[in-house]
Amino acid sequence: MKSKMIRSLNTTISERSNDAVKCWIVQHVADSFRKESRNVGVIVQRGGTFDARFVGESSELEFDDRKLRFLKHPKVYRNWVRYWRRLIQDQEREVDAELRADQDGNFRVIDGGSINRVGADSIESICEYAFAMLVSQGGLSEVLHASKLSEEPHVVLRDSIAHEFRAFGLMGGSKNLFGRHPIVAHQAIIGSRTVHEFSFTQQHATLDLIEPLNLLTPQKRHIKDRAGWMAYAFNDVQQRVKRECDIIPFVIAEIPEKRDEVTNYCLDTLEGIATVINWGSPPERERFLNERQAAAA
Repeated sequence: MKSKMIRSLNTTISERSNDAVKCWIVQHVADSFRKESRNVGVIVQRGGTFDARFVGESSELEFDDRKLRFLKHPKVYRNWVRYWRRLIQDQEREVDAELRADQDGNFRVIDGGSINRVGADSIESICEYAFAMLVSQGGLSEVLHASKLSEEPHVVLRDSIAHEFRAFGLMGGSKNLFGRHPIVAHQAIIGSRTVHEFSFTQQHATLDLIEPLNLLTPQKRHIKDRAGWMAYAFNDVQQRVKRECDIIPFVIAEIPEKRDEVTNYCLDTLEGIATVINWGSPPERERFLNERQAAAA
């Protein structure tokens, strides 16, 4: 999913182009009386082909129960997702009928509009993008309180990076603070569409946005979701503040020596959007830290 995928979801039918992809948002309604809902998945359609992503899936029809702790009845949710998976995999006409049907209960599918000008992108990459934008950093983070989940694979890398920043006297609040432009952790930056919290920022002649990406983890869907969110967040902030100052995005990544399909996908997603630093390369890591020191002075 390259930068061309950083587009808005649009619910205006008259503005849909011929290559638009239809999108539905899957919601969990914990209290049917209060009607409070949270996004837990997306379904997309291109032509006669469907694809979907749901919260808690470790693979299709398999679940990571740690991600379902917010549900009172996770078994009901798993059965509900499996039902939709069977419909989508069969690519039958019943999918359209179910999407148009009136829905009640704790789970529902609502019209999410369309994603326009998708070009030659695969339906899988479009689905990953929609999930990352509508669920991963929105509904999912709110539902799972993701900032508190230590099992997320980027957290250990983020802590390692913060330790190095402190050792170099670069972190705001460090006793041996170096320079006038420290690195700040967990700073909220306003984008053109929403507010994003970045792991690290450094404001000097430019505003540098720094995010960790652990490509070594076996949690492949997490990696793809995170790379998609980074691309969206970087672009969103650039659109908002491009007239005020230059935005320089950095991704600090742990990259495997033998790159697999997911690694290449993530690096392709971020190509042209952010500078990727290979944290596992001592010369590259030292060069980056020296650059941070120069920016802090």
